[in-house]
Amino acid sequence: MRKISRKAKIVVASSVALTALGGGVAFGYWSTTGSGTGTANSSAGAANLTVAQGDAPTGLAPSVAPVSVPGTITNNAPNSAYVNQFTVQITGVDAAHAAGCSAADYGLTTGDVALVKSSAVQVLALPVADELNSGETVNFPAFKIGFANDPGNVQDGCKGAVPQLSFSTN
Repeated sequence: MRKISRKAKIVVASSVALTALGGGVAFGYWSTTGSGTGTANSSAGAANLTVAQGDAPTGLAPSVAPVSVPGTITNNAPNSAYVNQFTVQITGVDAAHAAGCSAADYGLTTGDVALVKSSAVQVLALPVADELNSGETVNFPAFKIGFANDPGNVQDGCKGAVPQLSFSTN
């Protein structure tokens, strides 16, 4: 007769013990199905952009080249925001000069062209096309303001006037 080694005896004993334990336990269950629902909430996309002009351009006068207007757009919302376009408009002049000067005495441009007085509302829409992360800031798109020459040379009422600008984004 063949002798079984001690190692083989341990393996056989362990296998028998595991089979007895596992085989001695019975599991019962009902088969069934289930369903449910859930929700998630999207951010309201809080619009919280700050548009801030830097130093005000000075020296606007007839025959003087238009001057750059510096400024920034900052996203203060907790979420990112896409800024498609930046719009600037000349809405008037300070009250002290309103009688002899108007928004029509100024113009907006992206270049160094001579501006001519016009009765048209001065609005300039510039592309931004940038996604701002929370807390991120970008500079205004490049634009300039200048004095719009009047061929009749009757703009003395604008001496010292302060043109008023309005900014918006979308």
